[in-house]
Amino acid sequence: MRDVLARGFATQPPVGLDKAPKRRGRRKQTSSKNLLDDLLRRADQMLAFLDDLSISFTNNQAERDLRMVKVQQKIADTFRSEAGITAFCRIRSAP
Repeated sequence: MRDVLARGFATQPPVGLDKAPKRRGRRKQTSSKNLLDDLLRRADQMLAFLDDLSISFTNNQAERDLRMVKVQQKIADTFRSEAGITAFCRIRSAP
């Protein structure tokens, strides 16, 4: 993984050699350079699912589980009572 990132860094053009500076301060980096920096900084976290099979590849299931509740809340603006919340969750969780 680290060698792939090193090749990515090698292909990045140097920052600030394109034109004369218009502003003071540090020059803006490209989005690909920012992505490479994040991948390097979080490489262990991003590839943890390869070592530990109990870690899922995405958090999509958690988002899917909450989606219908948030849609209902958006449509109705709120749940009216505790019994209404319980009934909605019971209906949505039935197979």
